[in-house]
Amino acid sequence: MSNKKYVILTTYIISMILAVAGSWFARGVYDELILYKGYFHVINGTENQKKIELTFPSGESTNVNISSENMNTFVVSNTGEGSIAVKSDNQDLANVGYVSSFNPPIIIVIMDNKVVFQYITRP
Repeated sequence: MSNKKYVILTTYIISMILAVAGSWFARGVYDELILYKGYFHVINGTENQKKIELTFPSGESTNVNISSENMNTFVVSNTGEGSIAVKSDNQDLANVGYVSSFNPPIIIVIMDNKVVFQYITRP
């Protein structure tokens, strides 16, 4: 083979490696942004303002004040693995759901006497 063919072959191989690496990176960005990994939507389903505290299995804790029939959205990247402890106005309400290292968006509805935990599934 001539030198020109080696240059073309080398350029083609390098281009393919860069295309694979670029698509792998783009897929990671897509998963992070579009799939909303780690997003939590907490909804106050009562008629009173509530101070909600969520404690994740990793020990990370989030406090939010939510007015009546309103919601708050936040992201937790290090949830750990297990159930979420929910406190409403400094009173233990429930341990709900199951979280792990990769979580789809999650909705948690706080009511007067119960907590509803729901994954948002993608088609």
